[in-house]
Amino acid sequence: MPQTLRQKVTKAIILAGDKHAFDEGTLLGQAEKIEARLASDPELQRQRVEYAAAANKEMMPALVAGMAFNAVAWGATAWYLPGLVSPTFAACACALTCALLWKIFRA
Repeated sequence: MPQTLRQKVTKAIILAGDKHAFDEGTLLGQAEKIEARLASDPELQRQRVEYAAAANKEMMPALVAGMAFNAVAWGATAWYLPGLVSPTFAACACALTCALLWKIFRA
């Protein structure tokens, strides 16, 4: 598992304060070694992929329902409030919020 930017910055800050914080035998050194071992474990990686696939499969009905509700809400807004929301704006807003829903559910 690659380090995130937050982890890299945190490590740099810790190293700036203590050059030996990640040496062998220290708690941070042991934690880093365990993380590296877990990141290279093929069985753990296989389990992560299986868990992610199962979670995606379970959340798909909620995603579809959310997108359908989103489309109905924007369509009704454009239909019942034509002076406030144009159909073009409603279509663009629906596409944008569907993309946002997709990102939220896939994260």
